[in-house]
Amino acid sequence: DDGVVALHDLTTGSIRRIDVSGEVLTVAVDPTDTWVAAAGTTGTVQLYDLRNGDPGPRLDLGDVWIHQVAFDPTSGALAAAVQAQPDDPAGNSDYAVVWDPRADRELGPRIPLPGGYGLGVAWSPDGEQLAVITENNLVYLFDAEGEHAQLGRPLESVDAPFLAVAFSPDSSRLVTGTTSGVVQQWSATTHQPLGPALEAHTGPVGGVAYSPDGTTLVATTVGFSRSRLWQADTGSAIGEELIGARTPVTYTGFELTHYQGSRPAFTPDGRSVATPAYDGTVAVWDLDPGHWLEAACGLVGRDLSPEEWDQYMGELPHRSTCD
Repeated sequence: DDGVVALHDLTTGSIRRIDVSGEVLTVAVDPTDTWVAAAGTTGTVQLYDLRNGDPGPRLDLGDVWIHQVAFDPTSGALAAAVQAQPDDPAGNSDYAVVWDPRADRELGPRIPLPGGYGLGVAWSPDGEQLAVITENNLVYLFDAEGEHAQLGRPLESVDAPFLAVAFSPDSSRLVTGTTSGVVQQWSATTHQPLGPALEAHTGPVGGVAYSPDGTTLVATTVGFSRSRLWQADTGSAIGEELIGARTPVTYTGFELTHYQGSRPAFTPDGRSVATPAYDGTVAVWDLDPGHWLEAACGLVGRDLSPEEWDQYMGELPHRSTCD
């Protein structure tokens, strides 16, 4: 909100600030780990050098809001979901745009979004498809090359707008999150739902992501960082809600003047996941079960008693767990 991009070094714990004009709604790092792109309410996409924070290439789209940017992992092109403003003197309508920062040119025509502005964008990891969320309960899929032809019918959520979308690492599936808290996987080929809807969330899902190996999903609600993990193949929940914020309440505890994403992200090795919160915190969760066991043993300082073992472990043979 205050126009700051914060770069966190997870090794040293240091934080470097980059001051950006206007409110920042979205950031993304390019595939070479050279640039971080920031965009928001000023109508510009500005790239900054990750090493020193110096400004680099810039795309100026005029009097618009940019709700999300994403880099193509294969080419480095950047896609942006754009909302035109009612008082725009140029009379722009809502659209998505693909931009090559190295050549400083737009790639192909701008993609018109009839019936609703763009809330989010996501590239398939193979670089062949671009997904665009629109506010009228749809996710469109487009050819990433050439004229950006629409691919088949859009994904549709009948009773709640989509807020988040992400592709699986093998580009065969998408996962979406909606304002009703429903998480759903889809076929990237047939655009049909895959498996049951995942409905344990208690608020609007503002961000979703697959683990690098595609086995795990994470979804985060809008507000103070309430996240859930799921097994991607079965839809089974992994544990309970992860609550990383200082104030563990839902988005109903404060007023949002406009939509803001809550986008989680796995580390490249898949061993941790970061979840954001509106109170200024980012929680990084260790997903290694062995580390959970070490933490539990360190906290309790003893093994399970026979009674506890029977209650929690059932018929499994009793054994020492905290040696």
